[in-house]
Amino acid sequence: MQEVYFHRPNDTTLIKEILMKITLIALTALLTAMTYAGSHEEHHDKAIEIDKDHTSIGFNITHMVISRVRGSFEEFDGSLTVEDGELKAVKAEIQVASINTANRRRDDHLKSDDFFDAENFPVITFESTSVEEGKVTGNLTIKGITREVVLDTEFSGPATDPWGNVRYGLTGSTTINRTDFGLTWNQALEAGGVMVGEEVRIEIGTQVIVPE
Repeated sequence: MQEVYFHRPNDTTLIKEILMKITLIALTALLTAMTYAGSHEEHHDKAIEIDKDHTSIGFNITHMVISRVRGSFEEFDGSLTVEDGELKAVKAEIQVASINTANRRRDDHLKSDDFFDAENFPVITFESTSVEEGKVTGNLTIKGITREVVLDTEFSGPATDPWGNVRYGLTGSTTINRTDFGLTWNQALEAGGVMVGEEVRIEIGTQVIVPE
């Protein structure tokens, strides 16, 4: 009877095959992780448009020395850039013609060239240059004049709403001098003082919904 011999790989060959399989598995896992990390970073680095239904841009200013008049802007666009749960950038564009102080005559005056000159300078813009804990610094442009301003801010989230959306929120405030932006109109009062104060208090609040 003819004897049949089966080839059995030696230990060295077997070890090489095992190491090759382990290497392929490790490379596959690494590539998968890198792909996920890349998509994750891209997702969070992208600027997220503000939720306009949960955004307000308000201001108040001294009127005739004795009280303060409040107003808001009703039309605007903006975005927050959020990375790994941290605020990285803020941008906003406000339509001057949307100003609302609950008095049409006053609003028309504010839109005129005595103040904002909405016909020639229809938008107010803000773009952050740095973001720190509790502060956002950026360039505010009104009537074609750009000044650096610092907002005291509070960034909150994430929070999940009843519909499963992940949200972040930002509130902020600052005080500017309107004359720094060419809004210099005023009128002296008989009893002393002027009709409109120079310092304007600005307060904003907004939310963003993180895209899925």
